[in-house]
Amino acid sequence: MRDAPRLRFSLLLVALLLAVLLPALGFGGFAAWQAVQGRQEAAEARLIESARGLAGALDREIDRHLGIARGLAAAEALDGPVPDLPRFEAQARRVAGAFGTSALLLDAATLRPILDTALPPGSDPGPPTPAYRDAVATGQAMVTDLLPAPQAGAEERLAAGVAVPVVRGGDTPFVLAVRMDARVFRRVLMAQQAPGDHFASLSDGQGVVVARSDALHARRVGQRLPEENRRLLAAGPSGFYRAASIDGAPHVFGFQRLAHAAGWTVVSAQPADGFDAGWRVTALTLAAGASLALALGCGTAALVAWLVLQPVRRLEAHARGLAAGQGPLAVGGAAAMPPARVAEMEALRRGFVAVEGAIAAREERLRQEAERVDLALAAGAIVGTWDWDLPSDSFTVDERFAFYFGLDAARGRTGLSLEQVIATVHPEDLAGLRAAIAEAIGRGGAYAHQYRVRGRDGVFRWIEANGRVDHAPDGTPLRFPGVLLDIEVRRTLEAERDRSVTLLRAFIAAVPGVVYAKDRDGRMLVANEGVAALVGKPLDAIMGRTDAEFLDDPAQAAAVRANDQRIMDGGEAEQLEEAVSLPDGTPAIWLSTKAPFRDAAGRVVGLIGSSVDITARIHAEDRLRESETQLRLASEAGAIGFFSCDMESGATYWSEMMYRLYGLDPALPPPSMLPEGAHLDMVHPEDREALRDRRLAAMADRAMVTFAFEFRIRRGDTGEVRWIASRGEFVRAADGAVRMIRGGQQDVTARREDADRLRLMVHELNHRVKNTLATVQSIAAQTLRGADPAIRKGLEARILALAAAHDVLTRDGWAGAHIDEVVAGVLAPHGGVDGVRFRVQGPALRLVPRVAVTLSMALHELATNALRYGALSVQAGHVTIAWETVAGDPALFRLRWTERGGPPVVAPDRAGFGTRLIERSLAHDLGGTTRIAFEAEGVSCVVEAPLAGVVAPSGVVPLLRVGSVTA
Repeated sequence: MRDAPRLRFSLLLVALLLAVLLPALGFGGFAAWQAVQGRQEAAEARLIESARGLAGALDREIDRHLGIARGLAAAEALDGPVPDLPRFEAQARRVAGAFGTSALLLDAATLRPILDTALPPGSDPGPPTPAYRDAVATGQAMVTDLLPAPQAGAEERLAAGVAVPVVRGGDTPFVLAVRMDARVFRRVLMAQQAPGDHFASLSDGQGVVVARSDALHARRVGQRLPEENRRLLAAGPSGFYRAASIDGAPHVFGFQRLAHAAGWTVVSAQPADGFDAGWRVTALTLAAGASLALALGCGTAALVAWLVLQPVRRLEAHARGLAAGQGPLAVGGAAAMPPARVAEMEALRRGFVAVEGAIAAREERLRQEAERVDLALAAGAIVGTWDWDLPSDSFTVDERFAFYFGLDAARGRTGLSLEQVIATVHPEDLAGLRAAIAEAIGRGGAYAHQYRVRGRDGVFRWIEANGRVDHAPDGTPLRFPGVLLDIEVRRTLEAERDRSVTLLRAFIAAVPGVVYAKDRDGRMLVANEGVAALVGKPLDAIMGRTDAEFLDDPAQAAAVRANDQRIMDGGEAEQLEEAVSLPDGTPAIWLSTKAPFRDAAGRVVGLIGSSVDITARIHAEDRLRESETQLRLASEAGAIGFFSCDMESGATYWSEMMYRLYGLDPALPPPSMLPEGAHLDMVHPEDREALRDRRLAAMADRAMVTFAFEFRIRRGDTGEVRWIASRGEFVRAADGAVRMIRGGQQDVTARREDADRLRLMVHELNHRVKNTLATVQSIAAQTLRGADPAIRKGLEARILALAAAHDVLTRDGWAGAHIDEVVAGVLAPHGGVDGVRFRVQGPALRLVPRVAVTLSMALHELATNALRYGALSVQAGHVTIAWETVAGDPALFRLRWTERGGPPVVAPDRAGFGTRLIERSLAHDLGGTTRIAFEAEGVSCVVEAPLAGVVAPSGVVPLLRVGSVTA
């Protein structure tokens, strides 16, 4: 025997506990730190996303001023060799005044102002303004940095300008600029509604503050950002950084470069102390929790050691008494063995008794069933026949075959394909069946295969198919006849037999630790994998051999044999708990019992034994506690409550977080989650009926496995209304009926409130734009009351076209507009898409809002000119509008307008407003090119632009109605 172990159990237990606890604490610390990092990254992303949203709003504001400048630059008063400047000044003052800004007309050669609507008429417009030089040099629109403006007042002293070149006949005689003062940008920044300690700031290309959203706006406008901030902002178009603000306080910043103003950047800032507060609290909490866990672990180890060692010492004293021959044991087989004092060993002894009885009973039942099966087979228990013509893939089957395969008997007589026949084979058996058929066809000769098939009554049955494949002399498969045997009963009997044998084997294999049986000479008769693991050899090297033959240590083998012989000679069982070493040297704690094995006459014919490795049990208990802790932490971290409900019994389970979400006492039973259960009483009255109906509809749809609802509740403790998102799955029976629902719920009130605010803002914007268009139309009508009716009608038509494009975008929440809707809206006043006058074709595309408006205006101009002078001015004329996407790098959007059947075309002497709108504004807004050709057979226009700038992203969806309950 081995020397007594020198280590004490209590020390091993403490070491084991530390070995489990310390990695767990490390993992927990790592997980907590990852969570902190995740929150930090989410906070950074929110700042960057806020800056992006502000950048988009500021770009739209700049784009609005650019639109004013382009409109004034296209004024007819500036046409000709001698522009009508007084007329233009009056028009510029009206337009600038209507939009709350001022306009500046400069001489392109000297950049000296010619007129300035910010000054009284006749005033000196001032010295040259070099800031607008790029508009002349590049011929493109530009945005200046912050400039002095000739207004009085603290906030109105500084402004930026947008400028466009005024091009006439290939020359640029003027530059038209529109001012954007600082308060315009401040209103956009303040619309963010940032928390009290947050602020947003806009700086120009020189790093000069243009506007701020907080109370320091007036003091900081015109000041330059610190050098460190300018360097970090120049690192990229978007990002996150830490630095001191212009006020000297540490802040964190998310920034985004503007698209329409070179070098302009908007930042969303938060004080660094508030940003870092979250991870500091988490770190302190983690340290305190780790200390508490170590203290509790050591205390638990001491308590467990005391509880285990007390019964171990009593069992040791009892085992020594049995070894000394004190107290005779009862004689008999497994049923007559004395009850074990250890619960696991007593369960093993009773299990052997139960298994012996079960095996005897099942063997008798199997013998009787086998006799009946043999009689049935001898009588020819054939349940169907088939004949398969292989070259034509035509199966002919009889009525019984059709019943077993759930087929139409009439079609079975006329011929079916292989795929039609095997369509009802069990999915788990289908691959094996295909392989067996292919193998039989390939080699020819006999065929036999067993599988399950669904009959006409919907029940799966086991069948055996026996047949033969006939080949032609050249090896070509010709015919495959065969018969079916119903082997359901045989399979049941075989399964019963296998279950009995498997039950014994599984019982032995499932018993923790080591289970074995030996004969009187010490040869191993029964052994589980635990024996192989303990010995360090496979079972094949152990079965049928003695300890001396398979143990490497002769002394240990002799000691084992002596103990076994003593127990068999004495007829008494022995139990002990011992520390052992596995073949790899790993220490373990085993609870062992050996007892004599007796035959029916009571003679000792061998020995049975079992050892339970309680080390694994201790490890399993520790892992279970760790798993439960991780699930609880995950639920608390995500604030997700879990629930389940049995549809038959109504039994409902709620996790602790569910009670918190609903403001209920966890000591109370959970409200029933049945369709008409008490849970509905907590749902807001306005959502209650809709939620019940949607639940019932989802449950009735047998194809639906998962569900997702959002609804309002009233908390049980405060009565507060909260939005809840509920997601989960239906567990359905074979007939599709819902047996159970289970899932999780989360409070999404904050997200819903954010979405409602956004929808209100978009709704208000749409309302204001419509009012603005109505005002513009009214102003135009009043202004042009005495003008040429054709001019007034053309202007009103253009405004209506712009309004129609806006209506298309409004229907989808300004997420974009489908090109076919835009085209249909333009053509509607001219008869619509009828296939005769207008022939429209192209793939479905969703345009970004800016492109939708510009394209609508351009198509309106083309249609108007076609009606006046082109193909639509005569009855036989027609227009083809076709668009496509062209693959490449980058991919292109291409639209063609082609007029045919009209009067001969003569190119105009000069470009009108519509032509200028198409050639300049359309090309600019699409970022591409526009070509108008005045061909003799008809006018054509080709528009090309990068597809990425034309098509709205697929992830953009229309905004939902405020207050709606979404599934």
